[in-house]
Amino acid sequence: MPKRFESPVLLPSTVFEGLEAVQELGQTNMLDYRAVQDIATRIGCPEAAAWIEDHQHEYSEGLFRGFVAPE
Repeated sequence: MPKRFESPVLLPSTVFEGLEAVQELGQTNMLDYRAVQDIATRIGCPEAAAWIEDHQHEYSEGLFRGFVAPE
């Protein structure tokens, strides 16, 4: 099984929802974390922008391993 399915990065649900909202807009490559932060702030998801700022390594890992939120 690929690593990305074995160990996704756990996110708070508000952060997960914010990242999904940014991705659905399709306005930037998700690898451009600064653009993702800017868009998240602009669309009313400041938790996602702040999480990326404080967890840059985990954000990068999550882009390749996937993200999950508690159910």
